[in-house]
Amino acid sequence: MSDKKSENLAKIYCSSCHLFPSPELLDKETWAKSVLPQMAFRMGFKEHRRLSDFGQEDALAILSSIPAQQMVSDGDWKLITEYYVSKGPDALSIPIKNVDDTLHLFRTLALSSIKLPFITLLKYDSGHQALYVGTRLGMLYKTNHTQKILDSTQLPSTPADLKIRANDMAVGLMGRMDPNDQVKGKLIQLSDNMKEQRQMLDSLKRPVFFEQADFDKDGIDDFVVCNFGNYTGGLIVYKGKPNGKFEKFVLYPLAGARKVFLNDFNNDGFVDVMALMAQGDEKLSIFYNHGKMDFNEKIILRFPPVYGSNYFETADFNGDGYLDILTTNGDNADFSMIQKPYHAVRIFQNDQKNNFKEVWTHAMPGVSQAVARDFDNDGDLDIAAISFFPDYKTRPEQNFVYFENTGNLQFKASVVPETIRGRWLVMEAGDYDNDNDIDIFLGAFNFNEVGNEVLFGRRQFNSDAVLILKNTLY
Repeated sequence: MSDKKSENLAKIYCSSCHLFPSPELLDKETWAKSVLPQMAFRMGFKEHRRLSDFGQEDALAILSSIPAQQMVSDGDWKLITEYYVSKGPDALSIPIKNVDDTLHLFRTLALSSIKLPFITLLKYDSGHQALYVGTRLGMLYKTNHTQKILDSTQLPSTPADLKIRANDMAVGLMGRMDPNDQVKGKLIQLSDNMKEQRQMLDSLKRPVFFEQADFDKDGIDDFVVCNFGNYTGGLIVYKGKPNGKFEKFVLYPLAGARKVFLNDFNNDGFVDVMALMAQGDEKLSIFYNHGKMDFNEKIILRFPPVYGSNYFETADFNGDGYLDILTTNGDNADFSMIQKPYHAVRIFQNDQKNNFKEVWTHAMPGVSQAVARDFDNDGDLDIAAISFFPDYKTRPEQNFVYFENTGNLQFKASVVPETIRGRWLVMEAGDYDNDNDIDIFLGAFNFNEVGNEVLFGRRQFNSDAVLILKNTLY
């Protein structure tokens, strides 16, 4: 009776904020020592309130995000804890998925003009065959295929996203890159020659991605910003006003907004927002736009809160004219830093009504980003993926994996031995040398403290900041 009560309590309380996490998803020790104490903190247990661990600016924001009174009684929480610890495995079973083939479509070369491997942004400008490179230290470089730095500028803080516009650029600045809840992020306008900066939005909570569109058809562009934050944040639309100011509309009020894709999904003439939410309630949603800044959310995919969802793209994999979804889940920097068998690259197919079904999965420990392009120019979409938390003990070469599309949603995986030297945080693809094939750029973030990679079997890195995988097709 106690076991059944414990299970029922867990399902009630642990699905009140996110998808119910099965005990089998983590081992006993991780549940007991890390995840459950963190959940108790978020559920208002005073003995678990560790606000003294945070600075004052963060503590005030965090305090506003947790309940004043604990959400569950001491006795019920004890039963929930016992349920997870008793049902969780002693250790997770990690199947070895070997990738034995070496990729020969690309040759590697370092971007020699940039030295420090603290890359946070790679953005390719197809109009000028230029690559923009941003760093943790707030530097932004513009380079070309000769590896020459054409322009550079010092930004107020770490750049996370950049959009090329008609005569300038919009750049998203995190404020502080490390997990925090401070309103120090900004969106700035940067002149084409990178000499002039103008602030457009401020007081953002660690923004990591943004898009620009005219959501209400008033002739003035608006922005949708992923304020990732830490304990607090949100997915927010900033409506442009005739006087140059912006009005704030909250689409989603919690931390973890990671990436958006804009499209008119229901063909009503208004731009809708597809968004990936990470952190607690991991999900993909479409926010349908009814005009006049009136949006309603439809959840299309939902994942357990330990999955580590961190990236998505849309692409038509089966050629039916409808957008499918390519996702990655492999974030491992929070409260369960262990190898997980469910970290993977996945394809979800559109049923032509914006309902999505998982049709392809490839397990890839710590995967952090995947892009779909026709790299071999054979008329179908291949996939390139990177891992920021790979299995360094047994499969270190799988920090980059290339998937060649062989038809019918089948992919052949291969690796590039040279990529083992770096810890890749960001990836970009584009025809860097204008020879009609698509190259790949990998940005290294070799920062020993991030995610405590000692647990994964490697500590020191000696790599280039940016590695170019030069397509040799042409």
